[in-house]
Amino acid sequence: MNRFPEWVEQGFKSGWIGRYERQLLFFLREEYGSLNEDAAIVALFLSLFERSGHVCLPLNVPVQEWLQVLDLENPGINQNKIIRPDHLLKHNAFGSPEDQVPFVIEHDNIYIRRDWLYELFVAESLKEISSDKIKLPSGKDYEEIISRFFSERSDMPDWQKVASALSLKNRFLVISGGPGTGKTTTVAQIISLLLYVYGTSYRIALTAPTGKAAARMTQALRKNIAGHLVPDELKPGWPDEAKTLHRLLTAFDHRGILPDPEIRKLPYDLIVVDEASMIDLKMMGRLLKHLRADTKLILLGDKDQLSSVEAGSVLADICDKQVNRFSAAIADFLKQFGFKNIQESDDETGFSDSIVYLTKSYRFRSDSGIAVLADSVNKMNAEKSEKLIVDHQSKEISFQPFHYKSDDLKSLFSSIADRIQRLSNLSHDLLIRYWSEDIWLTVIRRGPFGSVSLNKMVEDYLVKERFITPDSGWYHGRPILVTRNDYSLGVFNGDLGVCVKASGGSFQVLFTDSDGNIKRVYPHRIQHFEPAFLLTVHKSQGSEFNNVSLLLPDRDTQLLTRELIYTAITRARNSFRVAGRMDLLKKGIERKTERFTGLKSRLHHS
Repeated sequence: MNRFPEWVEQGFKSGWIGRYERQLLFFLREEYGSLNEDAAIVALFLSLFERSGHVCLPLNVPVQEWLQVLDLENPGINQNKIIRPDHLLKHNAFGSPEDQVPFVIEHDNIYIRRDWLYELFVAESLKEISSDKIKLPSGKDYEEIISRFFSERSDMPDWQKVASALSLKNRFLVISGGPGTGKTTTVAQIISLLLYVYGTSYRIALTAPTGKAAARMTQALRKNIAGHLVPDELKPGWPDEAKTLHRLLTAFDHRGILPDPEIRKLPYDLIVVDEASMIDLKMMGRLLKHLRADTKLILLGDKDQLSSVEAGSVLADICDKQVNRFSAAIADFLKQFGFKNIQESDDETGFSDSIVYLTKSYRFRSDSGIAVLADSVNKMNAEKSEKLIVDHQSKEISFQPFHYKSDDLKSLFSSIADRIQRLSNLSHDLLIRYWSEDIWLTVIRRGPFGSVSLNKMVEDYLVKERFITPDSGWYHGRPILVTRNDYSLGVFNGDLGVCVKASGGSFQVLFTDSDGNIKRVYPHRIQHFEPAFLLTVHKSQGSEFNNVSLLLPDRDTQLLTRELIYTAITRARNSFRVAGRMDLLKKGIERKTERFTGLKSRLHHS
């Protein structure tokens, strides 16, 4: 066909088919021949799915479900249509895994070929390193050695100690737990344990997906050193700082037209990755590609948090088991360390031996409203969650109706204006923490009431009501969020800064570095940023705030999910407030984030 179907032409005009998808359809038609309607639908939706975080497109469901996933109204397609793989295979751009074609059909899923290759490589690599068990150096009393790094206090959970024992045996280890369950403390003890066993020449890399997460990891582990949890004789073996994964891998990625004669490997004995829920499929593939055959890999994260912005849900796909169970071989190994009553798993692949869940929170009391609400949301219990929020109505948990009427918006803007007025007398060291005390989080970024629009409305209100007098856009107390890494300045995507008027009348933006010191940067040097009166929940990942207010959208959206609400709740230390409509909150709690990938099946089924 020379022309695209009518709904495609209308999609170009109305804008729900973007520029990239438009060029993709033109390219496929020119390179592989005219597109029938099925081929056009699949190519288009596969691209839209990938940009929404999915790795593949399911062919065993009607088009209506694809539209629901993308939060699209009916754009003129037959919604009951189910695309048959045999119809697609008639087109030259589609084929089986063995064919060198752009789109790969495997079982009931269809992939962009590069994503299929990434998924296959990540699955095979993870299964290989998870099956690689290490023979411990002989002549050492490992039960006694582990006890050196774990006190006998009754409040020390066994699972932290189990994780440390498995770090000796496993080449691959995942430690997942909610906020305050001691993930960073556990990995600090594991690092000390491995340095004790292998010596301080043992090479360790600490890394995280974002600059903000890397800085927080550096701070947290330095606190462990300063808190005398690390013996003095082991401190020389500790790495100085955590790096972003991008920074860690950049020097090792191939550049140029000709293929690399040899893949360069990272020169470390142990790599620890924090905030692993943010790792997308491609980034995990890059890391595994450059992993040496004898390097240990430890992933830290919360499997219940939001997945990566880019395609994939790697940590959630890895953490498929429900509770801490292990194979008979690993259970016998753990008995050597005094562990009893280890439940055995029926996992034939043995992959679950690489996963440990930390279950006890040290941040919250067991009866904490925030902890109970987070648990209720995590279990998708909307009725209980509503009751907790409505009945509690205390300093810890509260609900505020919000309908985006003029009075609602004015009340929101006025509350922010009050905070602007209160900061005029704060010293710089207090001001840098001021906007991290209370934060508004949004579900969406774009649209009339997304974080971008609302931040602009806030600043327009502050100017109109004369709370601020900007100079080239800058004013004292302005909070900003960095949106791209800048290694020359030492500021990273997700960093929060605040503008101050320095002596002499010039403006500076203050940040906190990984040592907790104040970093000063002139505003004109910061190229990529946005105001930060309100942040998306995605941008808040890896951060903690004393008081969190979650602003629900004005309408239901597929972005409002259990994982997003759980992530928002667990950013709060002291209080959590919901602003919006309770019916939308309940719908969100009952909606599980679904990322279409094949990684979970590849990892957990032999």
